[in-house]
Amino acid sequence: MDWLRGLAVLFMIQCHAMVLMTPQLRVSRAFHILVRLDGLVAPSFILAAGFSLGLILVRAAMAGKLRDRVKKTSKRVAEVFAVAAAYTIVFLNGLHYLSSWNRVEILHCIALSLVICLALAAALAPRPLVLSIVAPSLGFLVFALSPFAEYAQGAFGHLVNPKSGSMFPLCPWLGYALIGLALGAETSRAGVKGLLRACLILLAVGMVLDFFRPQIVAAYPPHNEWVTSPAEAGIRIAKVMGVTVVLMGVERWVKAAEKLPPLRLLGFFGTNSLGGYFFHEVFIYIPIFGLCFVRFWRDQCGWWEYTGLTVALIALTMGACIAWNYLWEWLTTQLTRRWAALRGGSPRKNALSPR
Repeated sequence: MDWLRGLAVLFMIQCHAMVLMTPQLRVSRAFHILVRLDGLVAPSFILAAGFSLGLILVRAAMAGKLRDRVKKTSKRVAEVFAVAAAYTIVFLNGLHYLSSWNRVEILHCIALSLVICLALAAALAPRPLVLSIVAPSLGFLVFALSPFAEYAQGAFGHLVNPKSGSMFPLCPWLGYALIGLALGAETSRAGVKGLLRACLILLAVGMVLDFFRPQIVAAYPPHNEWVTSPAEAGIRIAKVMGVTVVLMGVERWVKAAEKLPPLRLLGFFGTNSLGGYFFHEVFIYIPIFGLCFVRFWRDQCGWWEYTGLTVALIALTMGACIAWNYLWEWLTTQLTRRWAALRGGSPRKNALSPR
């Protein structure tokens, strides 16, 4: 799942770097193929977030430490909200336009979805089989109701309606988090075999939904088929499950796979996905010491220039994540020592781990 999330981060960087392409490239066949692949980024990203939550909470329940884990996970969710707020301020000009705080972008969507998944998992983690059934049922219910959400208005509309200006409202994107939650719970309950079985079931369900796409689309009022149709959600889930099964095969059959450079790169971004999302957009849109990708190369790059700049953007993002990790470690160490000194304790004994 770390590899899946890391792969999603890399494709996300590639997708957002498309603003550097010339307008002529954006009508090419290759561009549209990339766009179809990029359509799997958000489902993978959100599903992996739900998976991690389901995995750790069910394991904690099995160990009798559910309450402590819920508290720790709540802090992690609060971090996602904090970065989402920073995104609103930096990229949506939230300090000047209060209306921008209504918009639900990818980080806001993940944070809100994790709150819902956390509440559900906290209640059902002691019964992982029930959680493995209830969570995907609710997920597909969200998909089923999503076409109707396009008609929601007012402040509530920003939460669920993709036509409200929100890029990632809860309909349909919450559904992917709930399915990820179920996969995590099933993995804790039944191990890798349980995860593989669940992936194959979801792959089959997605293919069936896609097969009946015309009938499903016709059963709803007019809606954006490629965003809110349950059939589209089903085929995206099927594709993500296919990728997951392939990565499971690599993990199972390739010796020392985690040491291969490409997979080490995926693992790095899989465990630094929050920073990866934020920092790559900073490099694209915000001038840093005069460097701003859109300032110098927007709408100007052919395929080779675009590829080279995307690789450079990935490298810069990786460097920023590493620098942030070191800075965060130093800050937590210093703050812990100060706090221990104020309390008259031993700084070393009270020092926080960098993790």
